[in-house]
Formats: sequence, C-alpha cells, structure tokens
Amino acid sequence: MYIIDKLQKLYDVEGKYQLDGELACYFLSHLKDMKNMTLQKCIHETGISKASIHRFYSKAGFMNFKDMTSEILKEYALLPISQEFSCYSSYDHTLFNDEQLIHFSQCLLKSQNVYFYGYHQDIESLTSTKNVLRKKGIVVRELLSWNRHELLESLYHLQANDVFIIIDVFKKLQMFHEASINQSDTLKLNDLQQLPCHQYYIGESSQKEYHNIQVIQINNQENDSRLLVTSLLDMKLSYYLLQGESL
Repeated sequence: MYIIDKLQKLYDVEGKYQLDGELACYFLSHLKDMKNMTLQKCIHETGISKASIHRFYSKAGFMNFKDMTSEILKEYALLPISQEFSCYSSYDHTLFNDEQLIHFSQCLLKSQNVYFYGYHQDIESLTSTKNVLRKKGIVVRELLSWNRHELLESLYHLQANDVFIIIDVFKKLQMFHEASINQSDTLKLNDLQQLPCHQYYIGESSQKEYHNIQVIQINNQENDSRLLVTSLLDMKLSYYLLQGESL
C-alpha cells in the first residue's frame, strides 16, 4: 500500500495545517469516490489551486491527476482485512468484554473521523480495524506531535460523532493520567473535558469510565505479549465493524 500509506503518514504528521496535509486528508476521506474523482471536483471542494494540486501529485511521482486517483482506487480495493476471526473463537480467553467492543464498534461506525493517540506500536497493530474504517469512508489519524498545543489544535477539529482513542494495552488509565501531569509535551485528561467527541481509552482498568472517558477494558491475567493482545483486539474489533448494524 504505497500511495494510501503515504497519504496517511502525511496527514498524521501535518494534519490540516499544511497544504499537503489538507489534500492528504481530502483524498483519505474520498477513498470510495476515487472512480469518479476529477481534478475539477477536487479544486471545487478543497478550494486549492490547480497548480498546488499539480505539485502535490508530481511530488508523489505521478504524471497527472488521473494516474494518482487510479492508483489510489487500486490500493483501496486491496486494503488488507483479517479474515481469521475463527482463530479468536477457538482461543479460550477473556481478554476483552464483548459488550464493550460491540458498543465501541457501533460508535466508530457513526463517526466521520477517528483519531488515535498513545502507544505507537499498539496503534500500528490495528491494521484491519483501520482498513475497515477506511472502507466505511471514515478518516483515521494517529496524532504524532510532541507539541501539546498542536495536539489540542488537532483535536478541536473533531465533531460530536467523531471518536478520540487513547491506547496503551499495558497501562492503566490512572497511570497514564498521573504520568501525563508531569510531562509538558503530552495531552492531559483535563484537556479533553471540553471536547464534543466520544472519548475512549483502551487498556487495563478496573473502571468502565474515568474522568468521563469510556474504558475498553483489557483483562490480561495470563500476561500475554503486547503483540498477541493487540492482534486479537484488531481481529475482534474489525469483525464487529464488518458486522455493522446487524449485531
């Protein structure tokens, strides 16, 4: 996945504050529409000049706009999604609360934007989950900035039905909260109080809610590896997302 990955990394780093980040976000939010995407439509809907768009696709190595959208369309059709949910079913484990995951998946499906923040390896492991969201026309972003002001500016773009997710499968939310208080470059839970979006924490916790943040509880009593926990989480969450409203 070359061009979609490149667009994603560009949006993750730049957000909508730079021209390239704004265009990356536009294409990521229109993955399903690439077949009918035209340069004129892009100019009209973004307000970005033809010359700027030309520079954008030229830097990506494409001769023209159509070549880029055609490649995006091809990659979109091939986005990998795990089909191994049966492996989880045979894995006798109580890592997750199914009711929580189903409710969480329903909330995700109603959003237009899903922002991730936290432990990078955990976020990277949710490949199928992120690809299902893309298939559903939902824009995903990982907040990578170490500047608290920039992080807050990014969060202000989220609307009422959007979702902000903090994830660290090996850390309790209370520990995350305590650690963030003494770190000037990280988000504080108090920063999130005024946001209109849904807020979730994925990790270990004895509570289902903390500081108005919903907790997706991970019960890792067997001390399984981080990779195994996140792989199973990705497998199960992507399955529930694919089932959609039928659950």
